[in-house]
Amino acid sequence: MSYLLFLAVFVALPALILATLVARSGSPKRRYLYVAGLALIALLYATPWDNYLVWKEIWFYGADRVIGTIGYVPIEEYLFFIVQTIMTGLWTLLIVRRWIPTRHADLEDVRRPYFEGVVYVLYLALGAAAFLTQGGTYFALIAVWSAPICVFQWFWSPRYLAANRKLLAAAIIPPSVYLGVADWYAIRSGIWYITDSTRTGIELGGLPFEEALFFLVTNIMVVQGLVLLLEHEHRKWE
Repeated sequence: MSYLLFLAVFVALPALILATLVARSGSPKRRYLYVAGLALIALLYATPWDNYLVWKEIWFYGADRVIGTIGYVPIEEYLFFIVQTIMTGLWTLLIVRRWIPTRHADLEDVRRPYFEGVVYVLYLALGAAAFLTQGGTYFALIAVWSAPICVFQWFWSPRYLAANRKLLAAAIIPPSVYLGVADWYAIRSGIWYITDSTRTGIELGGLPFEEALFFLVTNIMVVQGLVLLLEHEHRKWE
């Protein structure tokens, strides 16, 4: 299977189905702009980082599976940044209709609003320390790239995010698990490869730990970013 076909079947098609369901749910059209904006930010933020990973041979791809590259990265990879963000963003918009975000008047009683923020700070510190070992390189690069955004998002509005923990979990976990399974298939199919010497060797059902972590933290950034945009919307209309 080519990378383009993989992208079409495993990411673009689910995104198209979700777009149809969100449209039928009556979600305000301005929320599509939120998702589009996040997709553009994801592309800009991930591009230099991912080029560095390929340049350092942290991961590489089957040359016969891609249509071409821009820099060191396959064209399909840039599309992946965009379509994954759209897919996760649409999933979030769909379930927001069922999980009504908490009103600001109810935020005073939120328990442990800074807990996740502290966890992200510790995650960043652990990632920085992982640079001391070759096997921790891939984990370190994911952590130092993703943790600052997660920390910033959480401390921007800790009580609002903490009050909507169930919404965040419902928006983050399903697409992360799904993309992890799709990634497992892509690796087994030879679409891309993860270098053994720069990863921990820990696997989750045959999927490298770092790959599972990547999809988790990227979806965290997307979902938290979208929920914060919805918070701004709710402030305006409350």
